[in-house]
Amino acid sequence: MLGLPRFDAGHLDRVPAPLRAWYAYAFLYELAPIYPLYGIMFLDGGIPPVGFAVLLICWSVAAIAFEVPSGALADRFPRKWVLAAAAGMKGICYAVWLACPSFAGYAAGFVIWGLAGALRSGSTESYVHDVLAGLGREREFTLFYGRGRAYGRVGVVVALLAGGALGEFGYTVPLVTSIIGLAAATVLAAVGLARATPCHHEAGRGYAAVLRDGVVEARSNRGVLLLVGIVAVFLAIPLVFDEFTGPLLDEKGFRPLLVGAGFALCMIASLFGLAFAHRFESKGVRGLLWMQVPAGAALVLAGIWPGVGALVCVMAYYFLYGVTDALAAGRLQREIRGRSRATVTSVAGLATQAVCVAGSLAIGVAATAGNVAGGAMLLGGLTVGAAAAWLAMMSARAR
Repeated sequence: MLGLPRFDAGHLDRVPAPLRAWYAYAFLYELAPIYPLYGIMFLDGGIPPVGFAVLLICWSVAAIAFEVPSGALADRFPRKWVLAAAAGMKGICYAVWLACPSFAGYAAGFVIWGLAGALRSGSTESYVHDVLAGLGREREFTLFYGRGRAYGRVGVVVALLAGGALGEFGYTVPLVTSIIGLAAATVLAAVGLARATPCHHEAGRGYAAVLRDGVVEARSNRGVLLLVGIVAVFLAIPLVFDEFTGPLLDEKGFRPLLVGAGFALCMIASLFGLAFAHRFESKGVRGLLWMQVPAGAALVLAGIWPGVGALVCVMAYYFLYGVTDALAAGRLQREIRGRSRATVTSVAGLATQAVCVAGSLAIGVAATAGNVAGGAMLLGGLTVGAAAAWLAMMSARAR
């Protein structure tokens, strides 16, 4: 029987130096105090829930447009510069919001943020894998990737606590401090991350050839195709809900300071899921799918229960999301056989963003017709239904 995991205090002593710098980058990239507030900022500015959903769709459409091409860039050029550009573009998003607080300004910012996310997607996983592969330790990917993502969640927790406090005085200071944190992340990536030059760059291969190789593997490798589908569905739904967590807590009666604190508790739950996901690697793909059943049920209960009860359910959901995130990423990296690793990973990101568009529209319509709690219940039901359908399909193929 699996006991309660204990954090290994000596973990950092075994982390390669290039990954220590990435841990710091992950922390700074997420150190944005505007996180718990921007959904409320939009609603306070007169944008209805369905308008918020449209903004999220702008974000997802931009990410879809840039996802695979940016992954090929990370396979063609040193990934440290791609990661530096990602942090810089995210900071520009917040600067646009600060300068132009309107629907058009928010939409433009989300398009820029979509580009930033696309640049980071694929580049991150490939950077970690390549550093470990250079040391002959690629089988430890889930451990190091999960722990690095956990450091990012620590940044989110700090940002949420700070944002909840700063939100008592408006939105300008949280936006400015978010821009400063991302500027620091940009500098760190430029000077601290390893070059980790992709093999395509060394071979002098063209961008189009790199892009073609990655897309071909994503389509022809059945193991990769399965993981792309799982990532697309079960990481997209949490990404959509993530944007409505603040408004949900607000709807449940939490004041801005408590919204930040509650969101921080959710990130701590996700942090533990990421940090200890490697303990669940033996469960396989079926175990990953079964995990989505209690995750979806937690979202449904979060919509039904009031106050603290809803918060506890959301925390449970975020813990399972953290585990799913690290496990799915690890299994996908192990399945990739070709050289266009970042491009293949970005194909999974592309599929995820496509599902995000549908999910954002669904929760936006549900929240506008009823409330945010109804939207959360809808996402929970979709999670359980998708997991059940996938498990049934796998069982039928096994017969």
